[in-house]
Amino acid sequence: MTDLRICDMLRGDDFEGFYILKSAQPRISTNGKPFLNASIADCTGIIDAKVWDYSGPISSGDEGKIVKIRGSVSEYRGALQVTVDRIRLKKDDDNVDISSLVPVAPIDAKKAIGEIEAIVSSIEDEDYRQVCQT
Repeated sequence: MTDLRICDMLRGDDFEGFYILKSAQPRISTNGKPFLNASIADCTGIIDAKVWDYSGPISSGDEGKIVKIRGSVSEYRGALQVTVDRIRLKKDDDNVDISSLVPVAPIDAKKAIGEIEAIVSSIEDEDYRQVCQT
């Protein structure tokens, strides 16, 4: 599947898509191998992710950035988690709709801005109106 929303993920799903990297902590497993303990998010939720046998380059310095992930959904201790097969930072030429990754208000942004501008324009005191316009 491509661009599977987190709220629609089910155990056994294989997917590839773009997500926001909410957290990323490089760790060492009990058998001494490096892995990345992470969480990813889109506008529908957050899910834990593990990248096994991974030593970089993605780390905590990349938190908040958009990543492309190929992986599968599994269950660990009763909660869904993603086992990541491939992960990379978003490239400049990747076509990503940011509104699918962050929660947005269910309103028309242009209409809301127009309403605010109309209210600001109606302020009679010129100094206050200029401050609000700024």
